[in-house]
Amino acid sequence: SARPGIVHRLDRYTSGVMVVAKNDLAHWRLAEGFAQRKTDKRYIALVEGEVSSSQGRIDAAIGRDPQQRERMTVRTDGTGKDASTTYRVRERYAGFTLVELQLHTGRTHQIRVHMKHLGHPIAGDSAYGGKHHSA
Repeated sequence: SARPGIVHRLDRYTSGVMVVAKNDLAHWRLAEGFAQRKTDKRYIALVEGEVSSSQGRIDAAIGRDPQQRERMTVRTDGTGKDASTTYRVRERYAGFTLVELQLHTGRTHQIRVHMKHLGHPIAGDSAYGGKHHSA
C-alpha cells in the first residue's frame, strides 16, 4: 500500500539524503527500486585507523547482538541476514581513513557493523567502538 511520502529511512543518529515521493506512482516505483536492490546507495564515512587495502568487499551476515539487544553485530552462527558492503579508500589521514561505501543490501546499522568488523569503526560512533574525538 504505497502512498506519497518517505520512501526509506535513515538509521538513528546518522545523516544523509532522504528520498520522498510526491505521488503514489513515484512512491511505488522508488520503493520497488529499493526492495529489488536497484538503487545505488553510496556513503562517505571517516573511520578510525588507517585502512590498509585501497578497496574491498565485506560479506558478513548481520543480526542482533546477543549481549546488547539494541545493537547489531556480525553473526557467524547462522542467525544473521546476509549483508554485503563494498568500500574504497578516498583519503588517508594520520589515524583516520575517509572511505566511500556502497551498500549491496540494506541491513540495520550495516555500515557501522561492517566497519567495526574490519577493525575500523566510524569515528565518534561510541555505540560501535568509535572513540569520542574533540575538535
